[in-house]
Amino acid sequence: KRQWIAVVAFWIVLGSGMAVLSLPFKMWFAVMAMLLYTRVHTTRIWVFESFRWVLNCQPINYLGKISYSSYLLHWIVIEVCLFLGLHWIPQMEGRLALAMYCCPAVFAVTYAASHLMFKFVEQPFINLGKTRGVRKQIPAARATA
Repeated sequence: KRQWIAVVAFWIVLGSGMAVLSLPFKMWFAVMAMLLYTRVHTTRIWVFESFRWVLNCQPINYLGKISYSSYLLHWIVIEVCLFLGLHWIPQMEGRLALAMYCCPAVFAVTYAASHLMFKFVEQPFINLGKTRGVRKQIPAARATA
């Protein structure tokens, strides 16, 4: 009975969101629905399972691990690539074409720089927090009689 209520609530929320939201939010909502589908339904659909397999592959998991570094660096890399693209290819007709040419370079540079930042900045501080961040136990005070 409890599962039936969850299934009905899932589809009501999904349908309401698709009806009300604008296109970018509908796309986000559809992806989240695919991710959450297996949490609500007991039957496994091949499309959703393959989507789950893609998200669980090792490069995507590592991208999730370095995501904070990517978040910090991506806009800087985008701006530098667009600036250099305009400098090297000034006759580029449209900004969209320039952005499409810069996308592979931005992804590669961001991924490499995030890897380096994670390895040499984040990971040492994570390890430091694991070793030095643990408070030492205060010995129990002995009662003197």
